[in-house]
Amino acid sequence: MQICSIPLHRPDETLYSFAARLRRANAARDDRDACRSMFGHAPNMRVSEFPVNLSSFYLATKGLLGSPDQLLSQMTLVPLFEQLGAWPWRKGSAPRPAAIAGYGLSILSNGNTRTWHTCKQCLREDRSHNPCGYWRRAHQLPGVLFCPTHHILLLACTAPATQFHNRFILPDEAKFENAFHRIDTATNEDVLLGLGRLSVAALQDDKEYLDAKTKQAVISQALESHALLSPRGTVSRESFVPRFLRCYGFLRHHPDFAGAVSGNGVEILCRSLDDPRIWRRCLHQLLLLSWLFGSWEAFKSQCQWHQVMNNGSCKVNRHADGSLRQTPEVNCAPDFHRAKCIDIMSTTNPSRSKFAHAEAKSFRWLLNHDIEWFNQQFPPNRTRDFQRRLF
Repeated sequence: MQICSIPLHRPDETLYSFAARLRRANAARDDRDACRSMFGHAPNMRVSEFPVNLSSFYLATKGLLGSPDQLLSQMTLVPLFEQLGAWPWRKGSAPRPAAIAGYGLSILSNGNTRTWHTCKQCLREDRSHNPCGYWRRAHQLPGVLFCPTHHILLLACTAPATQFHNRFILPDEAKFENAFHRIDTATNEDVLLGLGRLSVAALQDDKEYLDAKTKQAVISQALESHALLSPRGTVSRESFVPRFLRCYGFLRHHPDFAGAVSGNGVEILCRSLDDPRIWRRCLHQLLLLSWLFGSWEAFKSQCQWHQVMNNGSCKVNRHADGSLRQTPEVNCAPDFHRAKCIDIMSTTNPSRSKFAHAEAKSFRWLLNHDIEWFNQQFPPNRTRDFQRRLF
């Protein structure tokens, strides 16, 4: 496809939607050929899953839409994934930049290959000002069930996946249905609106991304404050599962949430909380943050507070006369917690459970911040797993 005409990028338009309108504005043999002209040559024959190279897209559009990084932040859901620390893909041990990694077109635009939502009021307004409607990022966000602009329930696209695989589809060409006919949205409106606001706020947050260790530590502290951790520092299933499902169990009737709130889905979430190395779903992270913190702003303020309090080896105390002094903050020093671990190891028959009961704070700190040293010095007991494998 030879690109001679480049349409204007509309507010909050997804990369998939813009690519569809760009293809309509120029002659091409078919939509797959248009994808190769925009995103570079690839053998993939599915339009919705075509590997995206934004450097090629930048050259094809002559840089009129901005740099590859600007395209990521303005036309994809990558900012949301980075803020949450949860991605719909596995980045691997040596992750490549998302702009050239070759992730699928619908994955970058929608977060998956199934979620295609629109607002009937937005679509009506689009048609009154433009020849056709377009896909908005805010409507495709995981967890967003209400239109952020008009506050009405979004409609779900009923077109089969094969249609999206074969050609570009804009909202005018798709059929939609109400996906909430089995959900009591009136009773659970506050939960749904809060979940959507958190997702939108995370996407629009253009500040520096929070590091993974800080997010994991803050989530662990919140679980502890809700009495959802066992003495060993792992998630207590007996407390966590019923309380989590009491809040979100009604979503099991919605196709986008059915897997996340199922029994198996909640167990996967618990395992990811027990071991930070386990990949966590983006939707699970959203549900967890909305449940524990209520809003993105509250979660981020907790992370910022944690970074400040754990950034130095001293803290400020106040004398009885009101003057300030600095004293060592031993509870934040790695040497302090390592020493506690070494003391337990010097006892008779040391175990992690004894360490967790005797020094719970140091045990959790080592799990969250010094796991490599902890596993090396105090390997977990694998006896039960070994015997289970024998049979």
